[in-house]
Amino acid sequence: MSAFEKPTSLEDSSSAAVSNARRLKSFFFRSRSLPLPSIASMLAIVVVFVVVFTFAATNLAYFLSPTQLVNARVAMVEGWMSPPRLDEIYDKLNTGDYELIIATGGKIESSFHQESVETYAERTRDYLIGRGVDPSKIIALPAPVARVNRTYFSATFVREWLQEHNIQINALNLYSAYCHSRRTRYLYRQAFAEQNVEMGVYAALKGRHKLAGWWKQSGSAKIVVSEVAGLVKAAFFFDPSVIESNANFDFAVIKEINDVDNLAILRASDESEPPT
Repeated sequence: MSAFEKPTSLEDSSSAAVSNARRLKSFFFRSRSLPLPSIASMLAIVVVFVVVFTFAATNLAYFLSPTQLVNARVAMVEGWMSPPRLDEIYDKLNTGDYELIIATGGKIESSFHQESVETYAERTRDYLIGRGVDPSKIIALPAPVARVNRTYFSATFVREWLQEHNIQINALNLYSAYCHSRRTRYLYRQAFAEQNVEMGVYAALKGRHKLAGWWKQSGSAKIVVSEVAGLVKAAFFFDPSVIESNANFDFAVIKEINDVDNLAILRASDESEPPT
């Protein structure tokens, strides 16, 4: 036997062990080819991402502040807005032939108009009447006290009040402010989904917060970021049925602060055709 030869039994044993190890490896692991982008492709992807992100961020405030009014005989004004924005809305209300204007808003925190009023709805109603709105066409509709989901509470209260007074509508124009406008329209659409009411919206923009270069102002940036978060929450994590099942509408409160018998729309509601 040559000095360089090993016993056959040892060779067979080693070969079998190697073969078994390879089979075991192939059972758990398989070779795969993974294509990777070239440097040029990666640079192109980064450039496209930066351009798209910059465009989206630059126009984000515009996206959140839509103005798309529809042909409606009823308007809703959110009552928490400042006088400059209410003045802007007053000018727009004069261009529309509204039979009813509803001012909404819950318990007031601070009043620019008169300290005796208790809700944003009453404050806005009084302010718009002072500017020249016909008192027989405007009503204050305070929403129940709520720490969250205040806009949806107001929307359900508006819906229930219209139904309570047998006022049928097929369109409603919403007057809000700045970047809150898109979320307001989304939540009102949710509240009026079964009634199939077309929702128009107007975003009042007067004030210190600007659409262009919103990221340069800390106040504007906070509003935009919070409204994006609120819109995402409303779209993906908001359950209207929870609020609907717990809503407690007290119409006696509304009758105490409004002379509903003098509203022109209530006198004409029986003559109007129901929405198709």
